Amino acid sequence: GAVGEVHGAKIVGAFYLAQKLYDKVLEKYPDEIEKRRPAIVWSFETGGVRLHEANAGLLAHAEVMEQIQKCRGKLPVISLIGSKVGCFGGMGFVTVATDCIIMSELGRIGLTGPEVIEEVMGKKEFDSANRSLVYRTTGGKHKFIMRDCSFLVKDSIGDFRKQLEDVLKKSYSEIEKYRLIGNMKLVEEQIELVELAATLKPKDSIDVWKYFGNKDSEIISELSYEDFIRIVKRRVREEI
Repeated sequence: GAVGEVHGAKIVGAFYLAQKLYDKVLEKYPDEIEKRRPAIVWSFETGGVRLHEANAGLLAHAEVMEQIQKCRGKLPVISLIGSKVGCFGGMGFVTVATDCIIMSELGRIGLTGPEVIEEVMGKKEFDSANRSLVYRTTGGKHKFIMRDCSFLVKDSIGDFRKQLEDVLKKSYSEIEKYRLIGNMKLVEEQIELVELAATLKPKDSIDVWKYFGNKDSEIISELSYEDFIRIVKRRVREEI
């Protein structure tokens, strides 16, 4: 749900507990930390800040992001997004600060929700009732192509769990390679994407998908999960 002062404090408390556990494991099993390390896994279904809490809600988000940074180099923080609501607002930028994002094609990530864009800018700018448009812009398939999420799974708890288990078998250094922010090289990567958008001037996500090698980009969003995964071309990304 929406995150305010109390919600943020609870999330921060969970991070404190995870970090204390990490320290205990490191002290007891210094040579087995990769095998025994804890991880933080959270599932998002949120529009972001509780608006009536204003700055207190925004501060809660900042405190959560601070805890994510404190976990770096120690324990992985992994985001799962497959809910009906998705992950928007302040929590949209919190989730992209984590080490790894796993989504289903029904999951969505964005800063401003479709209904809010329509309310402020008008239906001609963004029709929130156009389900295809909404998912082409914020949905799991688009985020997978753009590498804004690391893994795309079928929309079931079992598939999320299986993918999560596979990720947690990796070393922390391997998991950290999926990060979207956190160092200068990643900042430069984001700047390159902004420059691409200014040059390409896409009218729709379909134009971007075609640029990255998807010849049948008009139909790609309608493909089944299996067909999509089999043929999709993703944005090429240098190893971080």
